[in-house]
Amino acid sequence: MPSSRLPVSDAMPQPKHTHPLVMFPMRTIAIFGAFMPGFGCYAVIAYTYLFQMDRVKNFTSTDCPNVSSSLPPVSYSIGVWEPQRFFWLFILMGHVPPRLFFGALYYAFFASSNSIHARSSWYTVLNKIYA
Repeated sequence: MPSSRLPVSDAMPQPKHTHPLVMFPMRTIAIFGAFMPGFGCYAVIAYTYLFQMDRVKNFTSTDCPNVSSSLPPVSYSIGVWEPQRFFWLFILMGHVPPRLFFGALYYAFFASSNSIHARSSWYTVLNKIYA
C-alpha cells in the first residue's frame, strides 16, 4: 500500500540558515554593560573638574551654607549641571540593552532547565520574580 504522506522535505519548507552580520562575545557585552555606568560617573566628574571648576569652588549646600568642598557633588554633576546630565543619560541609555539582554537570557536559561528543582514551586516563583 503506497504511503499518502509526503516526505518531510516536500511538506514543509526548511528554514534557511542565516548568519548574523555582527557577533559580539558574551564577555564583551557583559563588561560593556557592567562598566559603562562607572566609566560614565568618573567621566562626568572629570569633566566637572576640567571645565567647571568655578562651579565646584563656589558650590555651597543650602543645609550648610558656610561649608565649601573641593570635591564636586556627584548628584549635581550627573543630575543638574549640563552637559554632564545629558552625557550621563546617554551612558545609561547605552547601559539598558545589555541588562535587558542578560535578563531575558537568564530567564530563558532557567526556564528551560532540566534540573529536579525546576519542577518545584519555589523555583518557578523565583524565576518569575527574577525576570
